[in-house]
Amino acid sequence: MNDRTTLSIVIVAVVLALVVFFLEREVSTIPYQSPEKYKVLRGLTVENVKKISLLAVGDQTVHLTRGGSRWFFERPLRDKSGYSVEWEANAETVNRLVDLLVNLHEAEPAIEGRPGVPLDLLKYGLQNPQQRIEIIYGSGRKGRQQVLLHLGTHLPGTRESLYVRVNEENRVLTISDTLSAMMKLAEEGGYAFRSRSVYARDDLADTTEVNLVTRAYRANFQKGTMEDLWEFRWVDKKGDPDMAFTARGSADTVKDLAKALQDLEVEQFIEDTASNQKLESFGFMDPQAVLSMTLTESSDSLLALFSGPPSAYLRIGKEVENAPDQVYAVATQRSPMVFTIKKSFLDSLPKEVKDLPAKRLVPFENSKVKKLSLKNALGTLSAAKKEYDWTLSAPLEMDGDHAGLNGLVDAVATTDCEDVVWSNGKTDKNFGLATPQAVLTLWHKGKSGDSPDLMQAIQVGKVFEKKVAKKKEDDKEKGKDEDKKKAEDEKKPEVEKFVYVRRVGDVGIRVFKFEKFKSFLENPLSFAKKRVLEFSSWDARSFTLERPGGRYEFKKEEDAWHMVKPAALKADQSKAGGLVSSMGWLSAESILAFDPESLAPYGLDKAPYRIEVVVKTPEEKKDGSKKDDDKKDDKKDDKEKTEKVETYVLLVAAKKEGDKETVFGQVQGGRLVFTLEKSFKEKLEAEMADTEIFPYQWKLREATVEQGDQVKRLARDADGKAFQVATGKEGKLVKAEEDAGRKFFEKLAATKVLGHYLTYEAKDLTPYGLAKDLFARITSKDKDEKIADLEVGKAADEAKHGKGLRFARRAGKSAVFLVKQEDLDALLKPVADFLPKKPEEEKKEK
Repeated sequence: MNDRTTLSIVIVAVVLALVVFFLEREVSTIPYQSPEKYKVLRGLTVENVKKISLLAVGDQTVHLTRGGSRWFFERPLRDKSGYSVEWEANAETVNRLVDLLVNLHEAEPAIEGRPGVPLDLLKYGLQNPQQRIEIIYGSGRKGRQQVLLHLGTHLPGTRESLYVRVNEENRVLTISDTLSAMMKLAEEGGYAFRSRSVYARDDLADTTEVNLVTRAYRANFQKGTMEDLWEFRWVDKKGDPDMAFTARGSADTVKDLAKALQDLEVEQFIEDTASNQKLESFGFMDPQAVLSMTLTESSDSLLALFSGPPSAYLRIGKEVENAPDQVYAVATQRSPMVFTIKKSFLDSLPKEVKDLPAKRLVPFENSKVKKLSLKNALGTLSAAKKEYDWTLSAPLEMDGDHAGLNGLVDAVATTDCEDVVWSNGKTDKNFGLATPQAVLTLWHKGKSGDSPDLMQAIQVGKVFEKKVAKKKEDDKEKGKDEDKKKAEDEKKPEVEKFVYVRRVGDVGIRVFKFEKFKSFLENPLSFAKKRVLEFSSWDARSFTLERPGGRYEFKKEEDAWHMVKPAALKADQSKAGGLVSSMGWLSAESILAFDPESLAPYGLDKAPYRIEVVVKTPEEKKDGSKKDDDKKDDKKDDKEKTEKVETYVLLVAAKKEGDKETVFGQVQGGRLVFTLEKSFKEKLEAEMADTEIFPYQWKLREATVEQGDQVKRLARDADGKAFQVATGKEGKLVKAEEDAGRKFFEKLAATKVLGHYLTYEAKDLTPYGLAKDLFARITSKDKDEKIADLEVGKAADEAKHGKGLRFARRAGKSAVFLVKQEDLDALLKPVADFLPKKPEEEKKEK
């Protein structure tokens, strides 16, 4: 490299360094290189801005004031009436304005005036600026401070930069124009700064009084002295306008109104103020509805402009001409600002007088009820609840029925009425309430735990029938003819039962579906605990069943039930065990009587069914261990002493009236008479002896069928896929057709005792054709080499026993029963039917 080249490189480097120096010097005036130094409104933060006033072109002024975490909008009216438009501010728009002011920086170096020589402000549009922004900010020891930002003209030849002046400083700043759009919004009336929410508060449900006037009624709702209870007073404008009604109800109606107001939003801002003539043109002189709520005390965060008696007010005028889904509204009586809301808001208001009272009889939750009393024509019920359990003190002392008692409470606490009618006392007789059919009194807890129990009394009046429209069913699968018929049926009204019910003290009588209240008219005993027997069926050791036709004794050995009398037979485990299990966990359908004078009306004086179960449970030592645990070699007598023996006896009778059968029961030694489900009687009548003849299919390995001189033998493998057949007991087994072999063993396993045994001890087998010359004998062998042997006798008398049946017995047993001929026919097929078919035979069949 020569000297000339080196010199050239040095010159280039110096030039570049100078360029960078001057560029950096120019860039140093750009705000983001030193934000605080070039910040226009120093000390201003997003958090400490308290108030912003926008003074826009045309002498339009908008005040935005922070109240806690919210912003509020105010715009003085230009008519010098002394009023202002007051509203909650749109937080999103205000926060954007605050962010612009906080981050306002100089775009170019400031134009400084010389000491004692003021700047020519006219040159920058700052002599008497038409647009200004006044900001109040700060707090703490320094207190609140005020700064005034004057907005001048744009820089010559550009719309992106703007001259501004802070307070009365003798200098002019240049900023990027981010504020003109905000000033334009203020010039247009500040609508963009106003919240669409009609109400600034979010606690409208905390009201103490509500007034609602519609074209159908005038109503006043006042919170009563009792917790959660309201008093409703109204005048029916369509009825007698001079007659006022008063009723008590829950806070549900008020909560619904409060929620509707809380969700209400402005669709269009129409006018900031309106004359009486204008108000009349909007329909406010004959409003569709007027709603006002007196609220609790204002919170500290609300501004003075919202002080005074806190309330929410809404007057709804006529429908908007060019927007039929909207109606005109005002939200304050002072300085009425007109806007529109959705017309659907009217749907949230109660339509008729009958919609004003609460739909439910009581305003408290069902879990609050601690005690109740029910009086009806059948007696008196008294019950108290501790945690989740009910206990009766009348008509007798015992555990209460959880579902039944909760049903009484649910009926009044969780059921909405179908309609409301009115009574002036003289009309009570018309509703059956002068002498009610039942009176339910409830004692419930108030909100505060230490408050005394509150009482409510409910009267049940007359039951009546009314035609109601059928509910439509949607079934697209049906044909046109069925749809037509269905449509015609739907037009036919149904008859349903309803009942008049009133809470004592109300003039409002509610109409409910009778189904929910029919338990109020039941015998108080029906609310006693339905569990009438309770023991461990696992510990049952024996039971005796007496029923029409005989007496049967059963004993459990090695966890299996066996019939002891009238014959020694294995019992049907599901039937015998199921009966004992049902008795050990026996619940009544309803309880009818306590210590009745006679059992004859129930058929229990000579009960046709009697079941006695003996239960043995091991007794425990004081330390909880079994007495026999470490005494395996003790004598038998000593061992028996360690078991507690209890006997349970149940008497059952049935009475039939027409197609309805009622099953009555009583625990022997007990004092209650009750009804049982019909299915329990069916269990008493079931066949208790084992009806299985052959083992289950998967256990079967071989079977021999004998009929006269014809004998065949079939065998199968463990998987049930390979079958063999032979002629004669000792004949050679050959391959059998798989489908035929499988069906044989399936039918064999399915062949069972039909219905009940005809006799358990047949002294003479001749009448059954079982003494000699049998119709058939079928013998099976299972995988454990156990043999089952069925002897089939003559055909049973069709007139007496039915068609297609034969007498049968297990070989060597005296119990005789019936089997189906069609089952036998499938088992008695010739050997040829089990052999694989030859190709020509298969072809012929096809």
